[in-house]
Amino acid sequence: MLATILDAQGALHKITVILPVHYWQNWVALFDPSGAAHLGPGAAVQVATIELCVAACWTILALNG
Repeated sequence: MLATILDAQGALHKITVILPVHYWQNWVALFDPSGAAHLGPGAAVQVATIELCVAACWTILALNG
């Protein structure tokens, strides 16, 4: 809900494009004739978010071990 509100604000566009939920409906583009051209940025943000979370988890586990 908060991400939807942030996404609707034009002034916060530079911040909202790094949120994973910003791209959550881009999969619908698969059914357009243009294909999956818009899925790349969303996939990149998801991969970066996963990598960041995994790195944080490994760091926390390494410090506690």
